[in-house]
Amino acid sequence: MPVYTGIFEMSNPNIVILGTDFGVFSTNDISAGSPAWTVQNTGTGNVPVTMIKQQTNPGLYYYRPGNYGDLYLASFGRGLFFDDTFASYLERIRSISNLLQKTG
Repeated sequence: MPVYTGIFEMSNPNIVILGTDFGVFSTNDISAGSPAWTVQNTGTGNVPVTMIKQQTNPGLYYYRPGNYGDLYLASFGRGLFFDDTFASYLERIRSISNLLQKTG
């Protein structure tokens, strides 16, 4: 099966998400000897996914994006999709605030 794109989820490097010719697949443990891949095509269908990006800019000073951690998918024929499964905005903002207070 052709794989067009893939990412390591930024908050857990064991989670890998792939865009393939048949949609999106993910595993929760890429370090396993034989990773178990799960189909993640809810909402997108079985269409080629050619690009996956994750919002990784937390906006440290004045700009705090509300989409930190969101995934963006580009498909062939069905348009763009986003998924906020891995976004925990408030938790990450709290940890960034704590970091700034410690260094500040």
